Amino acid sequence: MIIAPYNPEDYPIVVAIDFGTTYSGCSYTYAQDDRNEVYDISSWPKQPENYSKTPTLLLYQSNQGNTPEAVAWGWDAKSTGEKFLPGQILLRQFKLHLDETQSSVAIPIQSNAVQLITDYLRFFHEYIAPKILYGFGKDFDRSKFRYCLTVPAMWSDKAKNTMRQAAVQAGLISEADSPKRLYIVTEPEAAALYCQLKCDQFSLGHGDRFMICDAGGGTVDLIVYEVEESGSVKSLSEVTKGQGASCGSIFIDRRFEFLLLRKFSSQNVLLSPKAKAKFIERFITSVKPLFGQESIHYIDLPRDNCFNTLEDESAIGIEDGALGLTFEELEKEVFMPVVNETLDLIEQQLSNAKDCSAIFLVGGFGSSEYLRSHVINRFQSSVRHIFVPPRPEMAVVRGAVYAGLNPTFVTARISRRHYGTVCNRPFRDGIDPESKLIKGSNGERTYRKFYSLVKKGQKLQVDQSIITVPLMAVNLAQKTNFGLVLAAYDGDDGVPEYFHQEGVTRIGLVKVQNPFKEADPIGYRVKYDCILRFGMTEIQVEATRPGETYTAQVAFDADNVY
Repeated sequence: MIIAPYNPEDYPIVVAIDFGTTYSGCSYTYAQDDRNEVYDISSWPKQPENYSKTPTLLLYQSNQGNTPEAVAWGWDAKSTGEKFLPGQILLRQFKLHLDETQSSVAIPIQSNAVQLITDYLRFFHEYIAPKILYGFGKDFDRSKFRYCLTVPAMWSDKAKNTMRQAAVQAGLISEADSPKRLYIVTEPEAAALYCQLKCDQFSLGHGDRFMICDAGGGTVDLIVYEVEESGSVKSLSEVTKGQGASCGSIFIDRRFEFLLLRKFSSQNVLLSPKAKAKFIERFITSVKPLFGQESIHYIDLPRDNCFNTLEDESAIGIEDGALGLTFEELEKEVFMPVVNETLDLIEQQLSNAKDCSAIFLVGGFGSSEYLRSHVINRFQSSVRHIFVPPRPEMAVVRGAVYAGLNPTFVTARISRRHYGTVCNRPFRDGIDPESKLIKGSNGERTYRKFYSLVKKGQKLQVDQSIITVPLMAVNLAQKTNFGLVLAAYDGDDGVPEYFHQEGVTRIGLVKVQNPFKEADPIGYRVKYDCILRFGMTEIQVEATRPGETYTAQVAFDADNVY
């Protein structure tokens, strides 16, 4: 298939989707309006309260052993799923299945991460599309949308590609569309655009550096950017390669759950699923937002028969039908272990980027006054401004709209790893180990070299970091795709010499569609160029021969971690 040229003017409506671990949101704009006013989807099905996001929840129904079917999402899934009806399975936090640094947790239904995310995005998209079109009149339909989808900066190439696959399967775009119709942007980068445009009071100018700490429900992502100015035009470039960890606010919830189970098990009480869910819900809504303001927090005991076996209420802090939790035990057992992980990540970023003028805390967890106070206490002597921007929970999705409008606003990124491919080179006696020797049928002695395309820590200019690899395809009787192997190395000891050595991981295959025409005879050879762009959030590829551009994609076929 030959790719049609991509023209942004064909897609005047920019739709940003922030697919989060706990909540998801959508913002959009009309690209041909010079004001570029950003609108939020602020009403959601079965929404009990006014909030610009909807829960990232799916409810599956299984009857008589059949494959479970997704029947509800968002607030509807929450209200129905918490009734614990037979055959119903409420799934939450399934975004974490794409974090390869986390120990694998079995999905409780016969499915996989791609299918779960596809199901959610399909429900989500079917709801937002008519809501968006309602404000634009009959001259527009979904074919006029271009999309910007957010992902954590810490995710691997494979995880980012999984999100793209899910978006295609969910019907946001089709396989026939130009890949550029769907732009993948990292969450801290989107937040950086939002802060740069909405926080003028700090007057960050040319050469100033600032850190984005995007602390959300599942992940905390950090990157330091430098402001670049050319006349009246501002842009950003990455200073650090960015890093992150799965230490968002849900891990506070999990630590509270462990504390809860430990307390009640000491009194021979086995909490029912419904009672446990009620406790956690009340902790999330009543305790967590106010933590640090009171010396003791009380949570009413849910009505449940599981408490009938309670032996000594006072031993675990129950008084007048409420569980009392002191500030000291919550801080030690629940909050500080997670907050300390975030503080350590900030410390590491500051050590890699000198003279950072500001830290912007964004995301739902980033808006926590408790987290902000600890960041100020630890870093106020070295960072001039520590600030939470307006609507921090919307910084990522609104910033993603700006990224969709101007994908090159960030002009340079830092490579997270070494990338390369494989090529054969003459074997060097006395230099190369005998174990690397490959003997050819014609007597050739070669070894497989790691041919470097991009170095770890290399600054990649968006408009310049283009690698061209010349390739040759031979027309065979059995039609097949062509391409080259892509590998990566995460070590800090320089570019590896050998393709097969410790630490070098094959991460995928750049597949190029068959370039031959029906009239080409068997054995006919075609020279073409495989072009790889490493300066964007995703590795972008295409294949060209004179006058034609063919589809190409990276098939990520191995787990790989930054």
